[in-house]
Amino acid sequence: MKEQTIENARRLSLRIGIDAELTVVAQSLMHSSYVNEELSSGRKGVESNDRLEFLGDAVLDLYLAETLYTRYRLSEGDMSRIRAFLANEDFLAELARELDIGEFIMLGKGEAASGGKDRDSILADAFEAIVAALYLSKGFNAVRVFLDRHYSKHISEAVNSGVQRDFKTLLQEKTQTGGGPRPQYELVDVIGPPEKRLFKVQAFLGGRVLGNGEGHSKKAAEQQAAKKALENIEEPSP
Repeated sequence: MKEQTIENARRLSLRIGIDAELTVVAQSLMHSSYVNEELSSGRKGVESNDRLEFLGDAVLDLYLAETLYTRYRLSEGDMSRIRAFLANEDFLAELARELDIGEFIMLGKGEAASGGKDRDSILADAFEAIVAALYLSKGFNAVRVFLDRHYSKHISEAVNSGVQRDFKTLLQEKTQTGGGPRPQYELVDVIGPPEKRLFKVQAFLGGRVLGNGEGHSKKAAEQQAAKKALENIEEPSP
């Protein structure tokens, strides 16, 4: 394995606070475009993070299911909706950006030139692959500690903000009755350091601001903006 990939793995491990086998962490950062270029140049024994991403997806699902079950009194339907919200590609990509994972991902030249280090799918897959690397190296308890550190505030926010009700869908259904326009969401500000980042979002309809929302992820802020928009729409006229 190239020294650069091991060095990337070492720097990332220090950055995000994990103690995992460096060769496995290095693999978690290898996108298929990078591996294909390495194999075409005659190198052998390199493998992309695809298989690790598959395992990490399952480990992450278990962590979220266990956490929602043991720490909150929620129905099965609510737990399913919150887990889906917290494990979707957009949300995982935001977490990866908080941890600056994109800086360490190994990409092929073409993928790197086209902005791959900030592509949601690549960031989300790398995050799940890193989870798998930690699981294989240290077991599920280590994964739980790592994810508690970075996920707890988001889980609490998702539960307390009513994400399980999916206010964005409710707002869309209400505003599109009779063929009306679709609500739009605009990120207006991001404040605070990466580990405490706060997103501010506005919900628009036909150029008019319907509601404002804040959250520790863009998705959570959008849900809050949609919730506020629904409240404003449903308030009786003076």
